[in-house]
Amino acid sequence: PTAPTDVGSYAVVATVDDPNHTGSASGTLEITQATTTVSIDAIAPVAQQVAGQAYTVTVSVAGANPSGTVTIDDGHGVTCQFDLPAAGCELTSLVVGATTVTADYPGDANHSGGLDSIAYEIVAGSAASLVFTAQPTDAVVGQAITPAVQVEARDALDNPVADGTVILLALGANLGGGTLAGTLDASTTGGVATFADLSIDTAGAGYTLIASSAASNAESASFMVLTPAALTISPLLLDFGTVAVSSASTIRAVTLRNDGDVALNVSAVDAAPAPFESVPGQTTCPSAPFELAAGDTCDLAFRFTPSQEGISTADVTAFSDAGSATVTLSGEGVTLPQLVIVGPTLIDFGDLDIGDTSPAELIVIENLGDGDLVIDAIELVGPNGPQYLLEWNVAGMCTAGEVLAPGAFCGFEVRYAPVTGGVQEARIRIRSNDAGGPHWIDVRGTTDVAFHNGFESAP
Repeated sequence: PTAPTDVGSYAVVATVDDPNHTGSASGTLEITQATTTVSIDAIAPVAQQVAGQAYTVTVSVAGANPSGTVTIDDGHGVTCQFDLPAAGCELTSLVVGATTVTADYPGDANHSGGLDSIAYEIVAGSAASLVFTAQPTDAVVGQAITPAVQVEARDALDNPVADGTVILLALGANLGGGTLAGTLDASTTGGVATFADLSIDTAGAGYTLIASSAASNAESASFMVLTPAALTISPLLLDFGTVAVSSASTIRAVTLRNDGDVALNVSAVDAAPAPFESVPGQTTCPSAPFELAAGDTCDLAFRFTPSQEGISTADVTAFSDAGSATVTLSGEGVTLPQLVIVGPTLIDFGDLDIGDTSPAELIVIENLGDGDLVIDAIELVGPNGPQYLLEWNVAGMCTAGEVLAPGAFCGFEVRYAPVTGGVQEARIRIRSNDAGGPHWIDVRGTTDVAFHNGFESAP
C-alpha cells in the first residue's frame, strides 16, 4: 500500500511472511503539520507610494507544497488576497503616513500558518484643493489677525500634501478698500501653511481672503476689520465764565467717548485742582479703572469756586489703553458790584397844577458790593415819563457812565412838572452792571383830579 502523507494518526502492522518464521508487530504513526515560512519578498514601488495609487506586494510561502489563501493588509483596513501558488497582489492605500504591510498565511490541513510584515510609507499626492483650517477672525485696523490664519493643502483624497507646497494669500472681497499686509506667501509644514502677521489698514465689513497654489485656490469666510478704540473728550475747553469770588459756579460736564469699534479701559482720571473740583454726584463715569464699550459715553462733572480775582485754568486728563484725552477748565474770579437805592422806591408828588414844578426829590445810589459799579443809564420809562424831570447837574450827582467804587455813592433828583391833567404814573429805570439787573423807582403825581370816596378821577 501507499504510505500516508496527510496529517493524522495511522495504525501500522508489521507481519513476517516467511515459511520458516512467523510473527507480527503493530504501532501508531503520527503525521503532524509541516512548518511554513512566509516572506514579503518585495513591494513595488519601493519604500513609498502615493495615496490612492496601487502598489504590488510579492509574497512567498515556503513549505511542503502549501495551499490556501494569503491575505495582505496595509495596516489601515485595506486588504488584498491571492491563492497559492500565486505570489502576490495589489493594494491601494488611502491613509497617508508610515504604515506596516502584513502578509498572513493561515495554513492548510497539512501546513502551519505564518506571517511576515514590512514597513512602508504612503504619501500624499499633489495639491488638489486648499482649505482654510483656521479662518480669519475680526481684527482691529493695523493689528495682526489672531489667531494666525492657516491653510491646508490637500490631495484628491483629502490628505494633507507633502511639505513645501507654496501657498499665496491675497484679499478677496474688499468692500472696505483696505490693503493686506504681512507675510503673504508660506510653505506648508505638515500640510499646513501658517500666516501669523496679517493685518489690514482700513476698517470695513465683508472682507475675505483668497488662498492660492499652483493647482488650486480657496476663499475664506468673511470677517470685519474694526476701528481701533479711541478715547475722546468733548468739549476740549470748559469755560465757566465769570464767577463771583467765594461763590460756586453752576455745575458743568464734559463727555468721555469711545469712538472706536472695540472696548477700551480707562485706567485713571486726574482730580481737578482748586479752584476747580470734580462733582461725583453729577459724574456718570465710574471710578477708574473702568471699561468703556465701543461707542459708549460717560460724563465728568466739575465746578468752579474762585477764592480770588483773576483767570484760573487747569487741565484734567483721562488715561486709557487707547490713548489719553484732556479737557482744559477755565474760569475768572471777579468781585461784583451791588447797587442799592438809599431811600424809598415809590415817590408820590401829590397834586400839582399844570405848569408848576414840584420840589426835587433826591435819590441816592450806593455800591455795597466788592466790585466797581458802572451806571449805564438813568431814564424815565412809560407814557407819562414826560411829566417828570431828571436832574444830575450838581456835583456828586450820578451821570451815565459813572463808576462807583465799593462803598461809594452818588445821587440824582427827580421833579414832577405836569403838562397835562390826570393821574401821572411813571417809572425810573437805573441800568448798571449789577448782576441783579435794572433797578426801578416808581413816581406818581396828579393834576386836576377830583376825589370821590377815596378814588381819584379826572374832571
